Amino acid sequence: MHPRRPIALAVLALLAAPALAAAQEPTQQLRSAPREGAVIRVCADPDNLPASNQKGEGYENKIAELLSNPGIVRNRLKIRATVTNARAFLEVRAEFGSFDAYIWQFTGGKTLKNAWTSLAELPARTVESDAMSKDLLRRGFRFVGSTICYAHMQATGMVNDHTVDCFRYNEVTFPPWP
Repeated sequence: MHPRRPIALAVLALLAAPALAAAQEPTQQLRSAPREGAVIRVCADPDNLPASNQKGEGYENKIAELLSNPGIVRNRLKIRATVTNARAFLEVRAEFGSFDAYIWQFTGGKTLKNAWTSLAELPARTVESDAMSKDLLRRGFRFVGSTICYAHMQATGMVNDHTVDCFRYNEVTFPPWP
């Protein structure tokens, strides 16, 4: 597997999060997990995107198709945000050469290694996640608040939030490529 693939999948999950934010109960979220890959492909594949974000027959047909998909939350605002985020993702990728190059700039291209001694110390957001959120919003992304951005940073290894006594603390180093 390509070393960047897990990060790319996590990025797509972040972009599709508005449509995937399944239910209030964790058990319902777990039951929907196998369908998430298909939903991400529908929402983030450039070939599946509506012709534009403007109202029109093709756009409205695609939104209607997504609204009828039982694998996602059928919330029109979240589906539209997912389409908008997929478009913004493509624009960022075109501008920076890759989404990796763009997103890692918020940590200087390396993992931020924290030294927490208890889980109670973990923040919900940081200066870096605030900056990421602000820039993503400026670029047209939606549903990308600072807390969501920090969770993304944790999931992709941009920050090491393992406590110092965790066996993984010294094992986690990103980026895993040269």
